[in-house]
Amino acid sequence: MPTIYDIIQDFQQRLLRDERRAAAQMVRVYAESWKRIRAKLERLQTEYERAQAQGQDVGLAWLYQKQRLSDMQQLVARELARFSSYASGSVSAQQARVISESLRFNRDMTVLSLGEEYDAQSRFAVRSLNTDAITALVGATQAGSALDTLFRGIRAEGAQAAEDALVQGIVLGYNPRKIAPMIRDALGIQLNRALTISRTEVMRAQRIATAESYKANADVIKGWRWQAALTGNTCPVCISMHGSIHPVEEEMESHPNCRCVMIPVTKSWEELGAELGFDFSGVEKAGPSFEEIAKKYNISAERQKTYAQRKMTGEAYFRSLSAEEQRKILGPAKWLAWKEGEFAFDALSRKTYSAVWGEGVRQASLVELLGEKEAKRYKALAKLADSLQN
Repeated sequence: MPTIYDIIQDFQQRLLRDERRAAAQMVRVYAESWKRIRAKLERLQTEYERAQAQGQDVGLAWLYQKQRLSDMQQLVARELARFSSYASGSVSAQQARVISESLRFNRDMTVLSLGEEYDAQSRFAVRSLNTDAITALVGATQAGSALDTLFRGIRAEGAQAAEDALVQGIVLGYNPRKIAPMIRDALGIQLNRALTISRTEVMRAQRIATAESYKANADVIKGWRWQAALTGNTCPVCISMHGSIHPVEEEMESHPNCRCVMIPVTKSWEELGAELGFDFSGVEKAGPSFEEIAKKYNISAERQKTYAQRKMTGEAYFRSLSAEEQRKILGPAKWLAWKEGEFAFDALSRKTYSAVWGEGVRQASLVELLGEKEAKRYKALAKLADSLQN
């Protein structure tokens, strides 16, 4: 039988699988657009070689002749428009799906957090919100929204970057075949931006759905716990926030590509009884203990270790890792300074603000943590330690 810890892990893994599937399809759509652009460049290469054979000067003037540059600009603009339209639709579809899944997950987590006696207490009904209402609240890809503006920016900036690469290459005396990787790299930046936007906005929708669900059930939910994935590539910011408790009114302020989720912190039965004037002294406070679950379902030692880590605070989890793992996460200089007690672990997270996207978090730099002089000293010490090890 799945435990509450399995449900959390399964939900996070499902989010990751869906995101990877959508990202892979986005890459395929981009690849199709690039094939058409590359085919145009190959035709331009044929013209270039013919002109050279005829002794023509194949500089900028040649590029502007016969609308060569204009045709390339129009093609790139069309392909980027097609790709951006697909990316925008993909984000909308992913948001709708993740909102629906999140509302179900939040309800299940709330019921499980209240404990096994919840079903016997008909006074409390965990409310499920309307998916369409949350989708309208997110409103990310509507015309004029920040996300719509960002996707339109990808089209404009990508087209300009491709034009700049083509013109610069011709000025440097490159042929279209040699220029092709320059254009591919310029457009690849826009692909990476689209992938980042997609991941970030889908998770934003998930968190909005979660926050609204918890607010709607504020009679039984008093807050939420920051739950990081705690995998090998979890960033220091997410680790430092893992396990922290926040009031139900507070929104999760995160960073691009973050995959952390909000887990409900329900009121105790004593608190619920005090509010409503009922005696719930005989009711289980929060379901069976971790030890009882492990024994009842014969959970392996390895899974118990994973569960235990997910219940830890971020700092406790980090301290449970090997020195090599810690160093990989923080980087040599920052890890050395932390080991020497130069800064508290929770200082790794710093607040950010964007006029477009609002509040968020990022990792503090070594200079912010220590000051410029000490940061230089620890970088030198870390470099020295590396050289001695090698």
